Amino acid sequence: MLLRTRITVWVAAGFVALTGLLSGTALLRESILHDRIAQATRAGQAALWNEVVDVELAALSGSLQRLVQTANFGLSVSTNAHGDALQALQRAGLTVQGSNANAFVMVVGANREPLFAAGVAATATVVDATVIDKVLTGQPASGLRILPTGEAHLVSAEVLNTGTGRAVLIVGRSAQSALMRLARHLGGEASLITVRGHLAASTAPALHKAVALGVSPRVPTFQEVDVDARSYMVSGVPIDEVSGNPAGSLVLMEDVTTSRADSRQLVQWTLVSALALVLIGIVVLNSLLWRSFKPLQTAIDALKALSRGDAHVQLQRGRSDEIGQIADAVVVFRQHAQDLIANRALRERIRRRQEAVIQREIHVLSAVSDSAGDDKLLASLGDDAHATRPDDSLRRLAMVLSGMSGRIVRQQNILTSMVAELREALSVKTQYIALQHELEIAAKMQSAILPRRFVPRSGLSICASMTPAKEIGGDFYDYFELDAHRVAMTVADVSGKGVPAALFMAVSRTLLRAVAKFSDDPADCMNQLNGLLATDNDQMMFVTLFYAVIDTRNGEVTYANAGHNPPYVLRSQGYLEQVPPTQGIALAVFEGMAFEVGHLTLAPGDGLFMFTDGVTEAFNPEGAMYGDWALEALLSEHINSPVDIVPGVIQGAVKAFEAGGPLTDDITCLMARRTDVMNT
Repeated sequence: MLLRTRITVWVAAGFVALTGLLSGTALLRESILHDRIAQATRAGQAALWNEVVDVELAALSGSLQRLVQTANFGLSVSTNAHGDALQALQRAGLTVQGSNANAFVMVVGANREPLFAAGVAATATVVDATVIDKVLTGQPASGLRILPTGEAHLVSAEVLNTGTGRAVLIVGRSAQSALMRLARHLGGEASLITVRGHLAASTAPALHKAVALGVSPRVPTFQEVDVDARSYMVSGVPIDEVSGNPAGSLVLMEDVTTSRADSRQLVQWTLVSALALVLIGIVVLNSLLWRSFKPLQTAIDALKALSRGDAHVQLQRGRSDEIGQIADAVVVFRQHAQDLIANRALRERIRRRQEAVIQREIHVLSAVSDSAGDDKLLASLGDDAHATRPDDSLRRLAMVLSGMSGRIVRQQNILTSMVAELREALSVKTQYIALQHELEIAAKMQSAILPRRFVPRSGLSICASMTPAKEIGGDFYDYFELDAHRVAMTVADVSGKGVPAALFMAVSRTLLRAVAKFSDDPADCMNQLNGLLATDNDQMMFVTLFYAVIDTRNGEVTYANAGHNPPYVLRSQGYLEQVPPTQGIALAVFEGMAFEVGHLTLAPGDGLFMFTDGVTEAFNPEGAMYGDWALEALLSEHINSPVDIVPGVIQGAVKAFEAGGPLTDDITCLMARRTDVMNT
């Protein structure tokens, strides 16, 4: 197969693979988007249905309250004065008789026997025994009720004092009005189906029977159905009735014929365009390759002629591209071939002359040697050189040649050993570079998980920094919001350095965030975190940690200390104080350790400085330690400095103290300051 053909096939395969990949990606994205749209649609429809039902139930509850507050209604029910009861219903705004009837009313006694009923839907089964018992205990109930007959109603029930005892007053109306209101809001049709799949109510019964036959009443549904050349998006949302039991499913049907047709046309045009582009690209590429490789074929023919010994072949020159360079190279190759033929003839003549001279000299030497003749003389060339006579020039020549051969062998052995050593050094260097690259990636990932900036909020500003001693470190800091008014902060130091410490750091930070979301007490948070880290801690790693929660409203700080360096409070009045100590040792050492919570208050302008021992335990070239006194003196100079300056000042001072030497430990600082709420 020609090269241009292979290139065309490879490019075509690449186009096809790329098109397939893009198509697959698009289909996957569409599937994910479809699932998200389905979830959001069902959630929105359920929320809208609940809102519509709440509006309907609010009107029923109003009528119910008016009836309950009407004294003569309960008396009329107990005395079977149905006329008086009906008049009370009319005054409450409930029409239960005639063509304009919009509701039904029922009163059920404590023994579940009906005492009064008015309206077409007033039956003994309008509510079940569970709802009646609940209402009799003083808990009003309202919601959807689907009767065994398949009718769907909205009901509201409350205790009624009949004068002779307690009863349950039930007011309800058909759920059809709620469905119609929902359909108007959604621009489609709505139906209610029972748990058995029977249609209870619908704004379009015929459409429901044609479209929603496959909807399950117990499972959420979101599907597209084609009926009579129309496309409908059908979604089903399971709903509960007033007793809390599954009532069935709310089915929404929306006509999406126009939008679906537009979408399908777009997909078709996209596929056709992609196929046309692929075909056009293949044709254009093949034409370009044919025109480009035609001069190359001429160069190949010229090379074949040179391989046959024809050094007189001519090529067209003058091109500046790669083909022209090949033609120039063929011309140079032809010249070299001609020179090679001439040199070969010259060497052949020289070789013949040398052979004649050597043969003549051998015959001369053999003539003056012993009687063994030429054969014995030639065999003696391989004998030990020490057995030769000084005046034997031929043996001296053999000795020199033997010495040169030995030196060549020794040099070859040395070169072989050097090559092996170079290969081993190259392999070690390659492994080192790979390890260094992996450490750089790990350092970037470690830096990425730490918060980089704190969005200033009312009453609080935060800034932090960390400088690892190696590529990756074991220190970490973190700050995050617990709620609208509380911010959690922490600084920690994991035992050891390098990759193990970094991994334990990531685990500790993740567990701390998870525990903090469910615990308001810092001491309890430390107890839970210690239990999680100490379990199955075969590597015997531990972490010192200071954890504090600041209430931005009043500046109250609650904290717990797990064996960490106590932070400093920078009072705005110009003095420095250390955070009072609390009970607690490093985390992950022993299970079941108790931690103590501490309290302090930050006034507006006060700051809290948290750090790790890499600050105070830094050493200079003379072996002196930076110490707490140096840190306290520097903090005293910057008591009222902005929070984004203090960590950098501390880090710079420690590095200057170490006088350019390598860091012996990670340096981590976190500064928080309570600000004036009006100035934030």
